[in-house]
Amino acid sequence: MHTGKGVPDFFDCNVTIGKIEKPMPGGVLDAPKLLDEMDRYGIHEALFYHAFAKRHAPEPGNALATEAAAQSERLHACWLLLPPGTGEMPPLDRLGKQMRAAGVRAARIAPDPGGHMFSLAKVACGELFEWLVQTRVPLFIEQAAVSWGAIDAIMEGYPGLRLILTNISYRVNRDLYPRLKAYDDLFVETSGLQQHRGLEDVCSRFGSERFLFGSRLPLLCAGAAIHTVEHAAISEAAKTAIAGRNLRRLLAEVRL
Repeated sequence: MHTGKGVPDFFDCNVTIGKIEKPMPGGVLDAPKLLDEMDRYGIHEALFYHAFAKRHAPEPGNALATEAAAQSERLHACWLLLPPGTGEMPPLDRLGKQMRAAGVRAARIAPDPGGHMFSLAKVACGELFEWLVQTRVPLFIEQAAVSWGAIDAIMEGYPGLRLILTNISYRVNRDLYPRLKAYDDLFVETSGLQQHRGLEDVCSRFGSERFLFGSRLPLLCAGAAIHTVEHAAISEAAKTAIAGRNLRRLLAEVRL
């Protein structure tokens, strides 16, 4: 078992459970298997979504995620959301009550063709984004699923929306850095920051408060993501912030 020595309470923000499209070396995770992986790597808590919610329909997939999270206080469900225009999900006020009742404090969207295929234009998503600002629910989105122009439109059009980019590529810095400078509520999940001194560089420029530890389990091995944080040439306080404190702060500030 990995001990996580020197970095307490890793809180993984980027995990998928359920059957994914292509079988991966990490296999299919359910709650017991995820807990086994967490114990193996020394990860204390995990925020996850269910693959069914992304590949098919959010509501039944979100229900599966909630059922899995109920199996341990270390597990936390992240729900997939859709724009409200088609009525495929409950009205936002009712959705908020459902999330609160289920203990869900994070959301994710998959607007790309591999997910739910919708635009991020104001006419489609404005109501949803405004609701996320009001409730302070952090929104996770894969970097490949959104253009940089769309990120600009979201951050400039909805001040206060907490947007977390996941699955970034190590080659995006020329686009990422100006946006981290411009948008205080833009955050980055760390599994893509494994280039040489990548984490050190972003922390030296922007501080440690904008980065959330993520593994991409089961698509990637969690060991590399943990090693990047544990052995970065940054302060212990910065490592602790990235490992879990930043995510816990965002979740604690949700107002559903």
